[in-house]
Amino acid sequence: YRKKHQVILGLLGTSQIMFWLTFAILAILKVNPPVLIGCLLIRYTFLILFLVRGTRVLEEKFTWLWMPVLDIIHTLFLLIMGPLGFFTKRVKWS
Repeated sequence: YRKKHQVILGLLGTSQIMFWLTFAILAILKVNPPVLIGCLLIRYTFLILFLVRGTRVLEEKFTWLWMPVLDIIHTLFLLIMGPLGFFTKRVKWS
């Protein structure tokens, strides 16, 4: 990957993790539930809009109802595999 693409992918992962950490902290602090639900709705509205547009451009079929599940799975993957990347040896292609 080029440096620009690495930065974009890093920002995606960072924003996902930061969103869920902020969401958890706000839930622990017992912020008004409509505010929390509103944050989730705004996030998933944008994610689904981008997903729908991307699947149209790529002419793929995807059920947008899976988006919240895949988002949580991807965030957990980043939390587990991200730190492991610092301790593993890079593979060089010949």
